[in-house]
Amino acid sequence: MGNGRLHIPNGEDDGSEFLLGAIYTTADEYIEWAECYYEQTIQKEIVKQIYSGLPINEEMINSLNPERDAQNALMEISQLLD
Repeated sequence: MGNGRLHIPNGEDDGSEFLLGAIYTTADEYIEWAECYYEQTIQKEIVKQIYSGLPINEEMINSLNPERDAQNALMEISQLLD
């Protein structure tokens, strides 16, 4: 992996607008996006709890996505925070 300067030719898109557009600063913004994207109702209260800073737990994961292995998700979250 290099760590040099990145050269983006004039007039070319660096992709930052797309990537930054996927950052939602409020629970309501995320909920609106997620319900449209996934075409299903999202557990609003759980998303609001996560955005307020409550630790994510197995029950939250199971409520948001019953098909997801909650223990595996918690392990992945832990690795991201290390």
